Amino acid sequence: MTPLETALDTVSPNPVFVFGNHHTEQGVQSLVDSSIEEGTAVFYPIGSVQDHGEAIVDLGTEPGWRVLTTFVTPPLVDAVAEGAVEYVPVRASDHTAFVRQRFADRHVVLVCHVPSTTVDGAHTFGLACPHAPELFDWADTTVAVRNDAIPVVSGPTRPVDSWDIRVSTTEPLPSFRTNRSPIADEIGENVASLVPNGATIQLGIGSIPNAVSRSLSGKSTLSVHSGVISDGLLALIESGVVSASPDRPAITSQVIGETETFYERLENQDAFELKSSATVHDPCTMAAHERFVTINGAIEVDLSGQVNASHIGTTQYAAPGGLPDFVEGTRRSPNGSSIVAMQSRANEETPKIVPNIGAGARVDVSRTNVDYVVTENGIADLRNNTRSERAEALIEIAHPDDRPQLRATIS
Repeated sequence: MTPLETALDTVSPNPVFVFGNHHTEQGVQSLVDSSIEEGTAVFYPIGSVQDHGEAIVDLGTEPGWRVLTTFVTPPLVDAVAEGAVEYVPVRASDHTAFVRQRFADRHVVLVCHVPSTTVDGAHTFGLACPHAPELFDWADTTVAVRNDAIPVVSGPTRPVDSWDIRVSTTEPLPSFRTNRSPIADEIGENVASLVPNGATIQLGIGSIPNAVSRSLSGKSTLSVHSGVISDGLLALIESGVVSASPDRPAITSQVIGETETFYERLENQDAFELKSSATVHDPCTMAAHERFVTINGAIEVDLSGQVNASHIGTTQYAAPGGLPDFVEGTRRSPNGSSIVAMQSRANEETPKIVPNIGAGARVDVSRTNVDYVVTENGIADLRNNTRSERAEALIEIAHPDDRPQLRATIS
């Protein structure tokens, strides 16, 4: 047995394991291999699930285990559809409250992957802390999984001796891969034209967010308040486009890299700070930023401006994540704006601007919370427009071959 398996066998029967940040294959497999006969595991998997989704699925098929997730990425799609992994629709800002309310009468084990290096005798929360700081003192058992590869990132800490269980691992860090494309670059340039100097920006991960980051290189005095920081935003911080400093850090709840050097560049980086999702995704916190600009993707947008960011038909392929929180934040921010950025077609053939949200899909953002929709073909400004004006603006940025059919639906 591994040290983690041995440690886990000491917890109470029928426990709830909450993964407080990026999980690893070994960490999840330890639950499968432990002698625990029944339990529940709760995940908030963003980037790490790209590498380790199979372990979550395996755990979900174990007799006696129930697996809940508040985010869905490709490796979990089939398992969610089949019920082996159960999706919980909860806003990122409410994740801590969800765990506390749902499992108030259960033995909760908080598992966090942390750097082996300590800061003044304390562990930071590694690469992400969506809910771990608030749950630390509340959980019945806390587990620090120490990894030499995890850099020290500024953020909340807890004394080393306050963790109930401390074990070590040598697993590689989570990563994701995207491909640069001319279409993404065109979208990035269009989005960048909507971002004024001095704005506070929020970006996700992927080819379009990376393209937006590159296109923002000519801006100045930007700030960052984002659910995730990856290579693109880190490059803007390092270049000075983002005016971040220890006194005015870029704020995020997690970091995940695409390049091999990303995590090396994070070591002792004091220009940004990890905070919990209860803070990062709190619309009231966003309201303090003037010109807060959110930039997010979508699976489809209909001609009224409604956004589906999670489903293709009845199948769930993603989750809104922090999107509902961020778009609400733009409503409260002076001169804030919500931007949906996407290709006009998926896989070069499936329209992403549609007459109506597809049957069985979900409306993740209402039409009243979208200011701009951006594709490689231009920008649709939906603000203060009638339904017919919105539809016409969206048709103009749809794929040229889709425009006649879209117009026929409103004639």
